[in-house]
Amino acid sequence: MTTPRTPAQPYDGVHLWLRFHSEQECYAVSVVRRDGQVVVKRKTPGGPANGGTYVTLATASAVLAPDAWTLAVATATDLPDGRVRITLELAGHQVLDVTDASPGGLYQPGGVGIRGDNTEFMFRDFSAQPE
Repeated sequence: MTTPRTPAQPYDGVHLWLRFHSEQECYAVSVVRRDGQVVVKRKTPGGPANGGTYVTLATASAVLAPDAWTLAVATATDLPDGRVRITLELAGHQVLDVTDASPGGLYQPGGVGIRGDNTEFMFRDFSAQPE
């Protein structure tokens, strides 16, 4: 859905927040985007995006069928060496697996959430579990 005030952007779609500490510090996992990409980004404080800066950690192509339910599972797991492993599984298939070597404060647990940018979507059975 686009309007003159909200024109189409490649990142339009559905995103999961992992380790949400604030609007400036979290992981953003894009599960459905207008451009057909799935993306893992780290957002850290200081910068032009609502007071933060996004750093893309991984991307892949994954086109999902419109108007079809798709199971999405995203994880953020602490590794003993101070890194964080982020994965994304869609419909039972792993599509992204990346290790963040510079997680900073995101090495600590945080909240989770769902966000939609310039799109209509439905969700059900949203849950979070500690790793």
